[in-house]
Formats: sequence, structure tokens, C-alpha cells
Amino acid sequence: MKIINTFLLALTIFFTISCTEIIDISVVEAKPELVVEAFIGADDFAQVLLTNSIGLVANDTTLQGVSNAQVSISNSKGEVDVLTEVKAGTYVSDSIKGVSGETYQLHIKQGEKIITATSTIPPRIMLDSVRITKVIYPTGGQGNGQQKTDFFEVNLFFVDPAQLKNYYRVLINYNGKSELRNLIFNDRFNDGKLVKNTLYLLKPESKRGDTISVELQCIDKPVFTYFESMGNSAMGPRNSSSPANPYTNLVGNTLGYFSAHTVERKDYIVP
Repeated sequence: MKIINTFLLALTIFFTISCTEIIDISVVEAKPELVVEAFIGADDFAQVLLTNSIGLVANDTTLQGVSNAQVSISNSKGEVDVLTEVKAGTYVSDSIKGVSGETYQLHIKQGEKIITATSTIPPRIMLDSVRITKVIYPTGGQGNGQQKTDFFEVNLFFVDPAQLKNYYRVLINYNGKSELRNLIFNDRFNDGKLVKNTLYLLKPESKRGDTISVELQCIDKPVFTYFESMGNSAMGPRNSSSPANPYTNLVGNTLGYFSAHTVERKDYIVP
């Protein structure tokens, strides 16, 4: 029996060694594509960011701005503003500001590629108030005073206009750095009602004097559909290109969007 067990052990080791093979998987990188992030807010100038998409296995994940493009924005009055490139891949306007109810056309020429898009700024909806408190964990309350409060609970309050289809996007910056970019929702369940939206930020390193900026945007349906197709992820439009690209309101390009929207912003200073 001992001889048989030894033989079986040797046979098992033989097959284990014989079946071990190093497989070299060759990954074919997709060619970088142009990514467009363009927006104009009510009472703000237009800004357009042009970058190249990042490969899934790229060693360098630094976003590379795309320079020397011809970028312009126009309105229904026939006014045209040619944007200036202020740094690699960043283009800004200096004459046309966003106005609620106005429709804007974006035009980009980059090499032989021509990209166009249209977006309309919806009616303005006022952000009534923003209440921010430190809590021990999401929905956990402020504790007993002895527990560490590592989270900020951010509550937004506003009234949704009745009998209008409204689409919203919320952005949060902490000390000027983006923390949340793609939270979107509509008024399907709160048409004409007081809306309360609660968000949480994990900031165990927060200190007195830090700033939290909360921005509510009213966006049009094509922009809402774009962010909805992104799955409400916090990555934004600058992520890696994938086999299933998100919906876009751009004509002539597959990655990115053009948003004309209202802007309601509240700032909070950590006491």
C-alpha cells in the first residue's frame, strides 16, 4: 500500500509539473481617442477641455491636453465667441456668458476632425439651502461627543417646479478638489415638491477652515442621458475608453459631452 501511495504521489506531481504552462497574454491597446468635456453655465463663460483617452493598461495615466484646436461657441442671436487656449487642452471664452433659455452651439476643429453639439440652458431653479454636519458614519448621527466624526453629511434643499420635466446634476468640491461629479437625478418622483438630497463625504483628515462647495445644476435631457449612461460613476468623461462607449450629444466624436446648464452654488467653511 505504501508503494502504491508513493506511486500515486509521484504521478500527481508529474502531471502537475507537466500541465504547468506560462501563457503570455498579448493585450492590444486601443488607439487613444479625443475626449471632449465642454460646458457653459448660466452667468458663466464657456470652457472646453480636450484630452486623449487613457488605455486600460497604460503605464502613464496622466491626462494629456490636446492643443491647437479651433474651438468656438455661438448662440441663437448669431453671436460667435472663439475660445482661447489658456493651457494645453483648456479653452475658455471671454465674451459670451450663459443665459437661461438660450441654446448654444459648440464647434471644434482638431486636425481633420470636426465636432459639433447643441445644448440649451433650462430654467433656473434656486437652491434654497445646504446643511452640512459632521457624523460618525452615514445615517449614524453626530454621536455622543466622544466618537470620531469622519463623515460630512451634506443635505440639499430646493423646490422642484411643477409640471416641468427637470433634470439635475450635483457637484461637490472639497478645498477646490472635485469629490463628486456625476450624481444625477430627475423629478420623476418629486414633481412640484420640496426636494431633499443627502450625500456623504468621508474626510477623516478634515480641519478647521477647510471649504466645501456644493453646486446644483439644471441640465437638459441629452446631458442627463450622457451621465446616466456613465452609470452615475464618479469618474467623469475622462476614463478609459471601453468597448461600450456612453451616449453622447456630440456629433463627430464618441467620447464626451457638451452641457449648457444653470449654476446654483453654496460654500461651507468647516468651523
